[in-house]
Amino acid sequence: MGNHISAELDGTEIAAFDDESGYAHSGRISIGSGPYNNIFDNLKISPVDGYKSVITRVDDHEPSVAYNGNWDRKVPDDYIHFNRTRSKADITEEDTEEKSMEFSFEGGHFALIGKTSECGFDVYVDGDLLEAAETKGVKPRQCFYSADVPEGSHDVKIVVTSGRFAVDVIEY
Repeated sequence: MGNHISAELDGTEIAAFDDESGYAHSGRISIGSGPYNNIFDNLKISPVDGYKSVITRVDDHEPSVAYNGNWDRKVPDDYIHFNRTRSKADITEEDTEEKSMEFSFEGGHFALIGKTSECGFDVYVDGDLLEAAETKGVKPRQCFYSADVPEGSHDVKIVVTSGRFAVDVIEY
């Protein structure tokens, strides 16, 4: 649960650890390899009781995500980005207009996923400031912001305040 990850074999836990890297734990599992043959036999992936077993993934270029101000919105971008898209806002000393993004969702948790540099951003949920957040830069495909809110319908606004903010996917 949360950042605790474990693996079982025949009902016995064989590995477990608490991931402090800040990666996006949003209810998904990924099995990957290099250009080698792999065989998986009798693999079962089970949801954790009390948590959603399915997430909603929204691409940064979906019409349901609105952008204000001057954003660099790229299609196609690197293959590491979902749908090969990416949206980025750079804050400079010359900026006079707000650079923000807005979206709505149903649930109790959302995550912003992308590769970003050091930046600051304000997170508003339902018109109220939830957090003045910052990141020191992250590895590719990491979640650089994740928030828990009360279950329900929510409107979210992210206002970029400093540095380079980039988003690839919103998950909830």
